[in-house]
Amino acid sequence: MQYILTEEEYTALKNEGKKAKQALKDTLQDLCTQVCNLKPVKYWNNEKAKIWGCTRTIEGEWYCDECPVMKLCPYEYKKFSK
Repeated sequence: MQYILTEEEYTALKNEGKKAKQALKDTLQDLCTQVCNLKPVKYWNNEKAKIWGCTRTIEGEWYCDECPVMKLCPYEYKKFSK
């Protein structure tokens, strides 16, 4: 079965998909930020696990080196120490 759409209907349908994709990305980003700010991790040979903290919420220079959700995070401007 085929449907004939007007140009406005087609544009609205395309925009709806883009909005849904952006909403999912925003939700994933919020979840990743919360996990990074709340989940303790062991880093830099510390004996006790500490909270790493997200680069998006910490002021100043901070890196994504030991972030617990680094592979899932959709943030485009991740920073890593050299």
